Amino acid sequence: MRSVHPSITPLAALRPALVDDEGNLVKDQGMANATAIGGSFFLLLGLVLLYAGVSGYRKAAATRRNGIRYTGQVVEQEWSRGGENSLAFRRVRWVDRDGVPREALTRTGNTAGSLRPMPYPIEIDVDPAEPDRFEVAHGVQSGTGSGLIFAAGGVLFTLLGAVMIVGALAGA
Repeated sequence: MRSVHPSITPLAALRPALVDDEGNLVKDQGMANATAIGGSFFLLLGLVLLYAGVSGYRKAAATRRNGIRYTGQVVEQEWSRGGENSLAFRRVRWVDRDGVPREALTRTGNTAGSLRPMPYPIEIDVDPAEPDRFEVAHGVQSGTGSGLIFAAGGVLFTLLGAVMIVGALAGA
């Protein structure tokens, strides 16, 4: 070890994992492993979000393509029991072409709710195979809108995870 003034603590003593006895930087394998594990988590999360987004988009697109368009009425909003993370789901009523009154909650909710006076009109696409299942026809809360948002988040997390893993492997 190099001799230093007695009142100065050698850098190697302060950060032994990053500097060798001669003051040269050394690789910290623990940090590379932690980065790879974190990257794996983000990669997995991204793939799950991507799958959820794509499958949600496909279901909503099929309902839009094969469904029957109705104008319904949002009659109220119901809040989930999620504590601070509660979501407001819109309750929609409509009458199908056979004259049967229908009512159901939207599949997607939001944290802000709606300040619009109720009831108010909304366009929906109803699945003819399941007449109580519908998608909001337009907007971010339509099934296609939320599917795209989840898919975009999935792509971002997947890319972040992949970059972290490659960085950890390159630095190891």
